[in-house]
Amino acid sequence: ERAHDEIWRRCINKEHGLLFNYTGLQGEVFIPAREECEAGKPNALGWCTPIEDGAFYGGFYLDGLCSRWKASGTPEAARSAEIIAGGLLKLGRASKNYGFIPRGFGEDGKTHYGCSSEDQVFPWFYGLWRYLKSGIPDREKINEITGVMEKTALGLETHHWRVPSARAGYGYRGNFARSRVEDITKLLFILRAMYDLTG
Repeated sequence: ERAHDEIWRRCINKEHGLLFNYTGLQGEVFIPAREECEAGKPNALGWCTPIEDGAFYGGFYLDGLCSRWKASGTPEAARSAEIIAGGLLKLGRASKNYGFIPRGFGEDGKTHYGCSSEDQVFPWFYGLWRYLKSGIPDREKINEITGVMEKTALGLETHHWRVPSARAGYGYRGNFARSRVEDITKLLFILRAMYDLTG
């Protein structure tokens, strides 16, 4: 609980339900401007910015929040999970290039860097699947999130399980179909999770 309280105080963008990589001791943070995201400054992945791992940290943190709710059953615990799930859902809706999951949002809450990666996409799937199986969301929310997850999985499939970028010229960053154990196991999980949700 102490760790959760400190993370929630300092490292959550409560407006968008996403985690920052780092902040100052009082939660002060420099969020890249729209123009910086669009220009790929300092780079197209947003590395070395506080928004470079929103999907990565959000997905795994949501897993912990679901366990926290199961242990406590409090409305506050459920609400914390709902906020992070909402942030992940917003990431899933941010691009029409299905299969691309942004890392986070610039200061306008809409703009994002052009490149993602498999280490953003996998935790996004995992956290949302875990949330949908937790007993927290109602049927309407389950259907809404499942629909976005399905579009993302089908988008990845059309790209032969490579993670596309949001913009032309950036290519792919990550490939779930490579014959490496850390990729293939993630692909098998995504397929299993989507079968679990959609049949």
